Amino acid sequence: QLQPGTQPGREGTSGFSVRGGSNDQNLFLLDGIPVYNVNHLFGFFSVFSPYAINSATYIKGAMPARYGGRLSAVVDLRLKEGNNEKLRGQVTAGIIASSIALDGPLIKDKCSFIATARRTYMDVFSRPISYFVSEQQVGYYFQDFTFKTNYKINETNKLFLSLYGGNDKAFVNYRDKDSTSVFKSRYGLGWGNMIGALRWNSIWSQSLFSNTTLYYSKYKYSNGMLDEEYDRKADSIVQQRNLTFYNHVNDLGLKWDLDYFALNNLHIRTGFDAIVHSYKPGASDFIDFDESSNTQSEQGTQYRNIELSAYAEADFTPLPQLNFNLGLRSTSSFLNEYNRPILQPRLLARYKVNNRLSFSTSYDVNAQYVHLVSNSNFGAPTDLWLPVMDGIPPQRAWQFTVGANYLLAPGISLGLDVYRKEFSNLLEFKPTEIIDHNVTNWAN
Repeated sequence: QLQPGTQPGREGTSGFSVRGGSNDQNLFLLDGIPVYNVNHLFGFFSVFSPYAINSATYIKGAMPARYGGRLSAVVDLRLKEGNNEKLRGQVTAGIIASSIALDGPLIKDKCSFIATARRTYMDVFSRPISYFVSEQQVGYYFQDFTFKTNYKINETNKLFLSLYGGNDKAFVNYRDKDSTSVFKSRYGLGWGNMIGALRWNSIWSQSLFSNTTLYYSKYKYSNGMLDEEYDRKADSIVQQRNLTFYNHVNDLGLKWDLDYFALNNLHIRTGFDAIVHSYKPGASDFIDFDESSNTQSEQGTQYRNIELSAYAEADFTPLPQLNFNLGLRSTSSFLNEYNRPILQPRLLARYKVNNRLSFSTSYDVNAQYVHLVSNSNFGAPTDLWLPVMDGIPPQRAWQFTVGANYLLAPGISLGLDVYRKEFSNLLEFKPTEIIDHNVTNWAN
């Protein structure tokens, strides 16, 4: 958030926008897998456990061709692999949340792991206090876990398994009873991610290696109300009314990346990514039950599309003081015979005048095949993810940057970037539109 060109979201939250972009235009990757929601507690906590993170790379301009699917920035997070020497761990107890973390060998010099888990316990205190004050149970908590393991098949092949799961839940419960019946009323709000990835790393030669990844990423938001009357003598439910709204995204993907060190000064990358997206925005479930009738309904449209991407990228250093990164990415999306192929060229050039002064320039084109339709600027969980379709084209952006960097003293540098960035096909609700959960034509 403190980087130049980066605008924080609300005060004290973890959301941010980059060079005029919005929160959904940032690509968050966990071991190469897209993460749709990165906030706990409405943005006051990150979903990533600090103990599990090995590295974080932030790119806000001149996005290399190997990255795609978003317009503004990349936050590429890599998990630790666990040590092969001995079992170690830590337990952290805080005022709001506590966590536990372990890592170590499973099979000496062949298989290791790392695992973390966190949970808040605000609900433990809020339940009795709220019930004492208002005879209602009010609470909120979040929890998450991270797990990664690797297995060395032989000297040239290795398998990695990465897992993440986390969710937030807020609730208000009311309970009343008399001699014959128990009355319950409940309101709940929840959202969370689930991610799994199996990666096969293969070394073909000293200069050639590949990564093949099968992955799954899920995000779901829901809120609902439940009213129930329970007959204590008959031991049965007399009346129940349940209304739940939800919005979810599921991704099932296969990606392949090849790295080739052709020369000492030439690094070539190429690969492809095939993703099956499933979206269900603004859907609802309704149950109205009593002793004389039972009504159930489910509303909402499900969209499935296939997104295909391929890229080629070359990192070339013809002279010690001159470096080029050249790339081209092509992406297409298919939904009911709807296809939008977009070519996205990428160019970055750096020139080092001396040990203190360097210049750079870049040009990149990006396309995004999903929209986050929002009434806020910090990525609330209630925002809706919508795919491209007839009437909703992909978001697009191009950016041109010229920059300079001067080393004032060891550890202190002065940088200046001048950029022009242009967006198109941005989406928002019409000012007069009233959004319910039975929308059948999102393009309108």
